[in-house]
Amino acid sequence: MIKKWITAVVALLVAFPVVGGEIIGNTYIGEKHGYIEINSPDGKWQIQDREGQGTQIAQLALKDQISGSRPTVLFSAIPKGAGITADQVLQWSREAMEKQGMELGQIEPVRFGGKQVYGFQATLTKGTVKVEQRNYLIEGAKSYFLVSCTALSAAFNAAKPLFEEVMEKLKY
Repeated sequence: MIKKWITAVVALLVAFPVVGGEIIGNTYIGEKHGYIEINSPDGKWQIQDREGQGTQIAQLALKDQISGSRPTVLFSAIPKGAGITADQVLQWSREAMEKQGMELGQIEPVRFGGKQVYGFQATLTKGTVKVEQRNYLIEGAKSYFLVSCTALSAAFNAAKPLFEEVMEKLKY
């Protein structure tokens, strides 16, 4: 099953030239994987175009630190071709996270911007460092978008409303 997904992703990456998105002010707009518009509410986040780096699209890094760290939001895309379903993308994502040693919470439906998405919590502890991540799977017209909101555990609760603000303003 994973080979099917990898083959589909590789075929699509080879078939299309790498075309990055566009950053206009506090907004990233990408169309390579289907339309997605990522906003940095009030300019709180630094936006980086990540297209051409595997399945990544864009990354946001909070400009101001929280508890000595800068939370991030990473957007990735998985093309819908080859009969790939949202359940499969969730399964593969979770399997990859478990292989990295992450502890995972239950998948649950969540609403942002009037649209239903699926979310789950992940935690990784390495020595004295604990990182928390809230992951969301969004179904776009051409791709599934996986959004990973990550912060050190000490900063996660303070960052959570900022993550949710980004998710609320997302257009796809």
